[in-house]
Amino acid sequence: KALLEDLALFGIRELHDAQTASLAGSQHGLDKLKRLAVAYVDFARARPGAYRLIFHVNNPSEESPSVTMARTAAASLMVQAIGESQEQQLVTDGPVDVLAFALWSAAHGLSHLLISEQVEAFTEASADIDSTIDFALNRYLHGIATARGRRWLDTLTHG
Repeated sequence: KALLEDLALFGIRELHDAQTASLAGSQHGLDKLKRLAVAYVDFARARPGAYRLIFHVNNPSEESPSVTMARTAAASLMVQAIGESQEQQLVTDGPVDVLAFALWSAAHGLSHLLISEQVEAFTEASADIDSTIDFALNRYLHGIATARGRRWLDTLTHG
């Protein structure tokens, strides 16, 4: 159990580092959210074994304090980006942690479906996975964005 926890901790830290690196040069809240979600999905695609271990190593109620702290640090990136987006009036009002959890759910669902090869049943979606991921994340962000945020997102998809 200790070895699996150590490996999970290493994976969580790698994911956190990848997400942190994805934020380099980004000042816009919605851009940060998109980058965090893409980095999450990219990590799962590049490191499916580590990704699975991170989330299936043990029962969270029996988790070591170091794993819990690492998970909290990783989650805080999305929470902070949601808060910044709300301050910039780009994301709707609402509980920051609920909005962050919803974005995490979207990225986690995409990741799980991709690494378990469930997308293959969807011919057009699987033809260009990167575009499919981009579309799915943009749709999610569009859903929580204010009118100002949606205008910014539309500039990404329409030039």
